[in-house]
Amino acid sequence: MPVSIDAFTSPTLKYLRERWWNDDFTEFLVETLRPRAGNRILDVGCGEGLAEIHIGRLHLSQIRLVGVDLMLERVMVGRHETAAHNQRVGFATADACSLPFREAVFDSTFCVAVLQHIGDVAQAIGEFACVTVGGGRVVAVEPDN
Repeated sequence: MPVSIDAFTSPTLKYLRERWWNDDFTEFLVETLRPRAGNRILDVGCGEGLAEIHIGRLHLSQIRLVGVDLMLERVMVGRHETAAHNQRVGFATADACSLPFREAVFDSTFCVAVLQHIGDVAQAIGEFACVTVGGGRVVAVEPDN
C-alpha cells in the first residue's frame, strides 16, 4: 500500500518551516512588503497563522492583516492562535486561484511556500495581482525545505 504525505500538515515539514521561519525571515518579509500605517496585507495560504503571529510581534501600527487558506481547519487554528497572541487578524477560507475579494483591496499580497502546491500558478498570481492595488507589492517566497 503506498504511503502518502500531506505536505501541508506533515510534522516534519512543519518543523522545517518553523526552523527557517525566524526573526530574520520575518524582517525580510516585512522589508519586502513595506507596510505603512493604514495598509491592508493579504497572506494567501496562511495556514495556521504563522506569518500573522510573527508580523504581529513587530507591533507595526495600523496595518490590517488578512489570511486565507484553502483548509477551514487551518483558518480556525489561525484565528485561535492569533487571538491567543492578542492580535486582530481577519481570516477566510479561500482558493488562491479564486480569491473572494474585490479588485485593488490590498496594498500588499504575499504567499510563502504555497505556489508549489497550486496546479495553475499563473491563475493564482493573476488573482494576487487583481486584489492588490496598482503600485502595490505581490511577494511569493518558495523556500527549499
